[in-house]
Formats: sequence, structure tokens, C-alpha cells
Amino acid sequence: MKNLFVIALLLTISTAFADDGVKQYLGKWNYTDYLVSLSAEKKEKVDMFFKDFYLEFNEDMSYSGRVMGKDETGNWEFDKETNTITITDREGNARKINVVRFEGEEMTIDLGYGEFVMTREKKKK
Repeated sequence: MKNLFVIALLLTISTAFADDGVKQYLGKWNYTDYLVSLSAEKKEKVDMFFKDFYLEFNEDMSYSGRVMGKDETGNWEFDKETNTITITDREGNARKINVVRFEGEEMTIDLGYGEFVMTREKKKK
């Protein structure tokens, strides 16, 4: 019985260390705001363009999303050292996403042309 407890404890500890921060990003993230100083008119147009933008990160390291008006699926990985998520679509196109700020249910990401505030969608019960 003692050996079983030690094995379970080691598995729990190794799983926690193997996570490398990936679990915090799981779920569906929806566009909330674009953090670039724009006139009200331009801001409204940007919000309309990105209103359907989302990324959904799954535990099996697959992702789906709507990016720049296009539905995508593929794989993702997180680099803890650079705080970067890399998404690679089914065609093999890779895109780096710098995580600028992360606060539980909200994160700010930089796709190379401005910072986007994304909010995690609450799971439906």
C-alpha cells in the first residue's frame, strides 16, 4: 500500500512539473479589445473586423480558431522561456503569439500587428 501511495505521489508531482504552464491556456479565448490608439471610427471598424476572432486551446495540444476571418485548426505549443504560443495550422503555417499579460480569465497577446485582449469563455454547465 505504501508503494502505491509513493507511485501516485510521484505521478502527481511529475504531471505538475510537466505542465510547463500549458494548462492555464486551455479553453476558448474570445476577442475583447485591440490595444492600439485609434480614432473612434477606426476602433469601431477594427472591432467589427475582429468580433469573431477566437482561439481555442485543447488539452491534446490541438487548437481551433477564427483568425483574420478564416477558420483554422491545427496544433499548438507553449514555450515557457519566451512566453510564446506557437500555432501551426493543418497546412503547416506557423504563427507565433507572444503572451504579453496573463491574468486568469484574461490575457493580452501580440500577433505582430498590435496587442489583443482575449477573454476566456466560461464553460457551459
